[in-house]
Amino acid sequence: MTLIDPNSFARLVEPTLHDLPGGVFYSSPAAFSGPSKLYLLGLNPGGSPGVDGEATIGKNLAAWRKREPGWCEYSSESWEGAEPGEYGIQRPIRALFNRLGLNLADVPASNVVFVRSNNEDKLDRKAELLERCWPVHEGVIRELGVTTVLCLGKTAGRWARSKLGAHHLHDHFEESYDRRHYRSEAHLSSDGIAVLTLAHPCRSDWRDERADPSPLVLRVLAR
Repeated sequence: MTLIDPNSFARLVEPTLHDLPGGVFYSSPAAFSGPSKLYLLGLNPGGSPGVDGEATIGKNLAAWRKREPGWCEYSSESWEGAEPGEYGIQRPIRALFNRLGLNLADVPASNVVFVRSNNEDKLDRKAELLERCWPVHEGVIRELGVTTVLCLGKTAGRWARSKLGAHHLHDHFEESYDRRHYRSEAHLSSDGIAVLTLAHPCRSDWRDERADPSPLVLRVLAR
């Protein structure tokens, strides 16, 4: 297996972004060093930018370069003082990957935007930031041979679909237990890359079998 230099992806991050609050990669350099069928993308890092003024994108990249294999933001980190991997969306994401039979720490993961905000509405200049961050994702998808991009929520999925030209609806899953009937969808691009847009785990508890998107994800990975 040909190893890929994960620092080549870090170098794609615009220097003008380095002083802004946020983070880039959610799994260790080892997860970005070899081929991967799957790439996990959220929208942007959550939390208040003012809570830790030292948590800039540049400093996050410096810390990431030292991460050991097996580290993952969703399973290794303590959020809001909870046990590592036990806060908020960490739990349903870990449950999903357990059902997929995949080691979450081995899957390259990031966010379509690297700048931190409390929520999507507080993310200023979102369209501009999406454009500035996309070259990193484009490089990861190309160099790692990604065939499926798994997106958390509609905004991340819509942006990935637009950039990859994934407009053909291939498969879907609609939850059966909530009156809101959250829907997850898989779209294909003309060159065969799938974009999976899953109902966001902050709204949909994937741990409940009636909201579990893992069969959809497995069908797309096996296509």
